[in-house]
Amino acid sequence: MDYASNVCSYRRGVRETKWLNKAQKVGAQAITGAFKTVSVAVAEAEAGITPVGERHSQAGTRLYINMQTLPKTHPLKVPINYTTPNSLVYLGAFIDRNLAPAYDT
Repeated sequence: MDYASNVCSYRRGVRETKWLNKAQKVGAQAITGAFKTVSVAVAEAEAGITPVGERHSQAGTRLYINMQTLPKTHPLKVPINYTTPNSLVYLGAFIDRNLAPAYDT
């Protein structure tokens, strides 16, 4: 469920988030044996599962930090001129806008 989520989670909309939350709820119900009527937040808390959005934010932040700390000679660090920005450019902009202020304090 989380494969490549750190690259494409910035494009995740409401519909995709509902799908992920539904899968998360099924997993949490299987772990805890909760009823169908339990909310996703309660099922996640009881099962000890990190929420989908938080897990994707952590994975994206980890990827961004790892990409920024690569040596300049590393093939992934060499700047490539794209005609359109790739997903890592969007990911970096998303993290700078939303997550970087939280880490400055």
